[in-house]
Amino acid sequence: MVVTEDMFKYSDSWELMRGDDDFVLKVPVGIRSKAELLEAFASAGHFPDYFGWNWDALQDCLRDLSWICSRRVVVMHRDLPLLDDPAECRIYLEILLMVLTDWTGSIRPDAAESPPEWPYVEHELIVIFPANARGAVVRTLAGA
Repeated sequence: MVVTEDMFKYSDSWELMRGDDDFVLKVPVGIRSKAELLEAFASAGHFPDYFGWNWDALQDCLRDLSWICSRRVVVMHRDLPLLDDPAECRIYLEILLMVLTDWTGSIRPDAAESPPEWPYVEHELIVIFPANARGAVVRTLAGA
């Protein structure tokens, strides 16, 4: 599977499209530091106490989601966090893409075909940015 920024959704009206049963993790506007972003995820995502407060821990928790009862989990952004720190922003976007790739690659009609570490899949992960963030996402991932 090719990993591209097209795995993200871009919309300014997601609130109108989301389902009543979705778990929506809203990333606050104006996040400028990694610490703020991790705090936002831990709080809004009800991350477990063992969350390690680093990029690896964020990736691990987004690959698990076992504590969330809703099938569909939506990470909703109102802007692109960490835009003032291109290196950290790129790491964040790459983590989201890796996690989306993992979830997409694990959904198979036959559970026996799922990766051994994922004996079953109970969640669907969706990551949404506002439509006007697409250019910044593409530039950041391209390293420009």
